[in-house]
Amino acid sequence: MSKDLFEVFLGTFNAEPWIEQVISSLEAQDYAPFKVKIIDNASTDNTIALIEEIFSKSVLKNEYTLLKNKRNIGAISSFLDRLDQFYCDWIVMIHQDDIYLHL
Repeated sequence: MSKDLFEVFLGTFNAEPWIEQVISSLEAQDYAPFKVKIIDNASTDNTIALIEEIFSKSVLKNEYTLLKNKRNIGAISSFLDRLDQFYCDWIVMIHQDDIYLHL
């Protein structure tokens, strides 16, 4: 198994207003397909349901993994607790309310 150059870490907590646009913006990038780990911090809104709906209804070029925390431990702790889930040279941390433009 070869190591990827990078993977994306996307921490979420009550990201329902933004998550669809964030995933769409990642899909719009012209870089070769990459892996995205979404780690949810026990959202109390419809974030998880919306992500699962996107996964089930969309053809996505990137590889997404959804990991769910049982309680909110914060973005940095979620990242540090799941470092063993990444097998790459670089981890790119993105925010749940940032949209990445394709230029």
